Amino acid sequence: MLLALSACAAPTPPYAPDCSHYTRPDASAPSDAPSDASVSHSFALQSASDFAALESAQREVKFLLRADTGALPGPLAGNDCVFSQSARFPFHIQFLRSLPGLESYSTADYAMATERRATRTMAPGSLYWFPGATHPDRTLGVLAYTLSVSSDEAPDTVAAWAAFDQRLRQCVRWPASDLVLVGVDPAQEAWLLRERAALAAAGVTVAERASLSGAIEVYSPGETYGYVHTIAPGQPVADYGARDILVADAAHEEISIVSALITTFPQSFGSHLNLRMREKRLPNLRWSTARDAAQLRALEGALVRMVVSERGEITLERATLDAATCFWRALQPPLSPPRSDLSITALAPFAELGHGDAIAYGAKAANLGEIYDALEAPFRSDGFAIPFATYADHIRRNNLQGSIDALVGDAGLRSDRAALAQRLAMVQTAIRRAPLAPGLRDAIAARIRSTWGAGADTMFVRFRSSTNAEDLEQFSGAGLYDSRTGCLADDLDSDDVGPSRCLTATHRAALEARLADYRAQLAANPDRTYLAPLVADLEEDLTEEKTVADALRKVWRSLWNTRAFDEREFYGIDHRQVFMGVAVMPTMVLERRETVALTNLAHSGASAGLYRLVSQLGEIGVVRPEIPSAVAETMTFVREGSTATMFSVSQRSSESPMMDLWSESERAQVAALLMRLHDHFATRVYPTLSPLRLDVEIDVTSDGVPLFKQARPYLGG
Repeated sequence: MLLALSACAAPTPPYAPDCSHYTRPDASAPSDAPSDASVSHSFALQSASDFAALESAQREVKFLLRADTGALPGPLAGNDCVFSQSARFPFHIQFLRSLPGLESYSTADYAMATERRATRTMAPGSLYWFPGATHPDRTLGVLAYTLSVSSDEAPDTVAAWAAFDQRLRQCVRWPASDLVLVGVDPAQEAWLLRERAALAAAGVTVAERASLSGAIEVYSPGETYGYVHTIAPGQPVADYGARDILVADAAHEEISIVSALITTFPQSFGSHLNLRMREKRLPNLRWSTARDAAQLRALEGALVRMVVSERGEITLERATLDAATCFWRALQPPLSPPRSDLSITALAPFAELGHGDAIAYGAKAANLGEIYDALEAPFRSDGFAIPFATYADHIRRNNLQGSIDALVGDAGLRSDRAALAQRLAMVQTAIRRAPLAPGLRDAIAARIRSTWGAGADTMFVRFRSSTNAEDLEQFSGAGLYDSRTGCLADDLDSDDVGPSRCLTATHRAALEARLADYRAQLAANPDRTYLAPLVADLEEDLTEEKTVADALRKVWRSLWNTRAFDEREFYGIDHRQVFMGVAVMPTMVLERRETVALTNLAHSGASAGLYRLVSQLGEIGVVRPEIPSAVAETMTFVREGSTATMFSVSQRSSESPMMDLWSESERAQVAALLMRLHDHFATRVYPTLSPLRLDVEIDVTSDGVPLFKQARPYLGG
């Protein structure tokens, strides 16, 4: 990690910065690019510059290593090692196909040459440079390598590992300290650690991957300006906004828009908060030792410029208010005003909705109609949408517009976070307490019954926000608003006594087990303050009614969440032009896992891009992870035409460290569905967005079916 600190004289207010010539730089681009992209490969690494010429943004250099009785293919023959340009060729086979005579080198050829011990002629692997890690010999800086072969086909003796290690050392003369071998997966690592002493005697240095991963993990690179605030464990995080750089333990979902976020715990890559930060190119990272970092402590409360690269290089320097003000102004992109049609009042089934209906029901609900067209049952969700007009009528009928106008028009609230939160809470309370229009609950009840038939009264249904200020082509609004669960039987039982009549014995047992687990964790670790609201939510789920009427009003009131208000302020959206539609669909009960999929990401050598699936066990989640420090599984595949190839799990779930979350057949199925959905949206919904990238949410149900429950443009690049 590189840290640069400098001091600038603070300006004397008042001031009027001239920002007419200011252009926001792309801070992450220079450090992400390889130093010499024209270099295709090398047969030896003699220096740090040799490594830098070939490394990817993640400081990885891929290599192929000759096996004892084998040889490298084609023009590489006669060499023991070859190191490829890993930014240009993220996969070994892409590099091989770039060479003369190997243009038609097939995946079958590659599998035969690399996968099984019996037929292996070469071993694929990767080198990683960790400049801030401590080598087992106590020197600083570690060049680690992995052999990318499955555990059951890995070298099975100390002598076999030593032969590969010695051959690689002949090709790598840098750095001066020994190469370090780490396992490519938990099973391989366990074997290597068991044999560590014998391997050391044979000249092979082994280390645990966790000891080398370093203190930095970048989720979103970028440049920012802001005031540094270190949040003590348990301290509320809602009192900070778009001009603050927060240092906290975890990425709590209640964190509003901030200038940068540094956490000491890992984050979920697919969380709504992460998506919002990447969308704006604002720095977001895990820095495990941030609380103890002298550089940050020296800047506490100061206005600083911060630049974070994809590689984990960090620049921190004191900044002038002039420079910061120009940056903050440039950060606000122009958006079209929110559009709405309040003349449409019907409850509409997804089967009758298309993207053009977003003007009355919101893009989330309208795109659920597009998913309904693109995919067959059971991969799509039945349901219906409640239009903006119903929310607008609730506000008008209960005389709430005056309070909203007063809130929006009070400029003093922008500089008083506590007062703003209080006023927003007052509006939310008024929306929830106000009675529904006569006949509205009955109309929703009739639609629930006609949609799901027998048993609908005792089936949990999910009310999901669908505003005209989310899921847009220029603005995602991910995670700003709330979803709530309702049970029609609770509305009809003539009392307000819980628990919910939709709570089954199986569901109750699962909730009770989670509650007991979270209570025990909180008792043993009081610093895990994020568990307290989870305990409260589970206690409510087990004891209280969940009426449809209350679920609807809770979603409506979330239009005035602090994080939603902050985000709209950031983008200059007129709050008074924003309306809440609602998508109503089944609640997923005891789902196996939750996934956020990103389609068509930029990727060298792929005709239609890279697809990334970030998945976690269902009770923990991805978009709003219950445990902020839980690490989700990351799986990718490359699309070649209509075929999904090169499936790879780069990170396993912390809750399933020994096993992939997707089986081979499941990943093939979900890949085919994702590609079909992407093509539908590219041709039918967003034909002018090029390249189109989608952010798709998927729940795998209790019986193993991937249910696609949301699709919107992905703005993170």
